Amino acid sequence: MYDDIENIEFSLLCPDTIRALSVVKIEHSDIYDKGVPKYNGLSDLRLGTTDRQYTCLTCKGNVIECPGHWGHLELCHPMFHPSFMKMIYRVLSNVCFRCSRLLVPEDKLNKRILEFSNKRRFKYISSICKPKSSCVCCEFEQPKYTLDSFKISVEFAEEKHTLNAKQVQRILKKINYEDCLYMGFDRNTNPPENMIFTVFPISPPQVRPSVTMDTSLKSQDDLTHKLSEIVRSNLNLEKAIEKDSGVSEYINLLQFHINSYIDNELPGQPQATQRTGRPIKGINQRLKSKEGR
Repeated sequence: MYDDIENIEFSLLCPDTIRALSVVKIEHSDIYDKGVPKYNGLSDLRLGTTDRQYTCLTCKGNVIECPGHWGHLELCHPMFHPSFMKMIYRVLSNVCFRCSRLLVPEDKLNKRILEFSNKRRFKYISSICKPKSSCVCCEFEQPKYTLDSFKISVEFAEEKHTLNAKQVQRILKKINYEDCLYMGFDRNTNPPENMIFTVFPISPPQVRPSVTMDTSLKSQDDLTHKLSEIVRSNLNLEKAIEKDSGVSEYINLLQFHINSYIDNELPGQPQATQRTGRPIKGINQRLKSKEGR
């Protein structure tokens, strides 16, 4: 039955797909309201349940039957995916800061490049883009890019600026279909701007089950703690944008929480910890080694 399969392709989820997979739009950082899972919160019963006294409101299954369902958080400002910072930096170095066209003369864009694997295409294009100082299409003088941990900076002459995810996303969105193909991306199924979050996926409780203590109090999972901080930081950033005050600080804080939720052992970034001082286990920490989920 699998004889007709020629290849399998992996791609990043786009915002519309994350929304389509979601059963709940998360709006509150609170988990419970008067002892009951809060509606539109991180334990909303539409996401599923790990508590025997409840049933899932989406599939009507109990603790054993329900597989869990995804939710989503609408970010009020785009955020970098920490796993793709180096790739984002390399893509930016390949295209024009102003018009987003490849920094390669057309006579060097041979169609034979498209026969290469995606990885080889990207490596080749990056190698011939390196020495370019101005755009071959709009003649715009290109800045010098710097990647420092999780900050991408551009330097024009003597001026240096840090680019936020929204500015980077604007550049990536303008890359046309053909230039994407030459770099190994397919704009229809895996556009480069998907390396930046605009909608954040919220994992079901089955991935982050709470633990009932001896006193009947519930201890929340590390991932739930981080998700709560992500939702809270997003709400605070939204308020800061409305007041136009301290926006960059709240952007950095939200980026930190997203980074540590995905990987809490990133070089150049302080670890997120519980109140006891124990480092939180991010998603990457759960997947590592033989004991990984």
